[in-house]
Amino acid sequence: MLGGLPYEPDITLARRNFSAITGKVAPEHYSGIHELSRCDGILFRALVQESLAPVSIIHGYNGYKTESGLRHAFADICEKKGIDAIGSIPSLVISNQYCLVKGNGVPFLGLNATAKDEWVVVFSARHNSVKLILEVIWSKISCHFDKKMPWNDGLYMDSGKPLLRAKAGQVEDKFALVCWFEQNKEEKHLKRDDDNVWEPASLGKAEMLAINIMVGRGGYLPLDEALNEYLVDTHQATLNDVSQNLIMTRLFMQDGNHIRPIYNQTHIVTLDDDTGYASSERDRFDLWCDQNEIPRHYTNIILWD
Repeated sequence: MLGGLPYEPDITLARRNFSAITGKVAPEHYSGIHELSRCDGILFRALVQESLAPVSIIHGYNGYKTESGLRHAFADICEKKGIDAIGSIPSLVISNQYCLVKGNGVPFLGLNATAKDEWVVVFSARHNSVKLILEVIWSKISCHFDKKMPWNDGLYMDSGKPLLRAKAGQVEDKFALVCWFEQNKEEKHLKRDDDNVWEPASLGKAEMLAINIMVGRGGYLPLDEALNEYLVDTHQATLNDVSQNLIMTRLFMQDGNHIRPIYNQTHIVTLDDDTGYASSERDRFDLWCDQNEIPRHYTNIILWD
């Protein structure tokens, strides 16, 4: 209660992160958590807590000399003491040039590129530790006060390696976030250049056809047998496969018997061969199109919740 009224937390960021991880619609209000399945509810609650928690940074001096050493030490501590709650893990741990970064969406959401429902809770990085401090703090300020920070975003991306993964599930008679560590790799397998580049989600011909139908239906793609037959006839692709491909872009989610965008604004570029690209980040999409000499002829899907 706040001033005699029920407290309603801002779950905007948590809703978006939940939909990106699961491909499902998040509750509009926190009380809607009771309408989710037990597993989805556990994940959603953790994401809400992460979006509201303060930033916590551990800055070590003259610490671990390798990325693998820092990863091993973190895994050993967690396995010996146990992970009571994901909320107890710091937002950022720095040791010399190496970092452990929490993938809670502030600013980086840790996603498995090949599997839904898996959350990369912690990943390691080996470049730009000072920059990461600034990005974490700025992101929290931006989210809390709804202010745009001077990111000067380009196409450069930090190159992270997953360390701790989680997935909501049942262990014996209890539901919880089940966590496991990525197989700790030797240092020689972690070495990589600082040249990771952002790019939009790539879409095949069948997915682009589905998006065009989605646009014609006001932003909602119907999941019905007629559309399934049409996709099979035209592109030898089932509606289920196309829907899952759209969901795995982390830009679309299933809403009842429809697929629709997660973000209020989604930008799509169609190429001459009827394939395309999509993104919710207009500034970066502009830069990427310019660099790849692709005209910025966007189809924009705009939805207001």
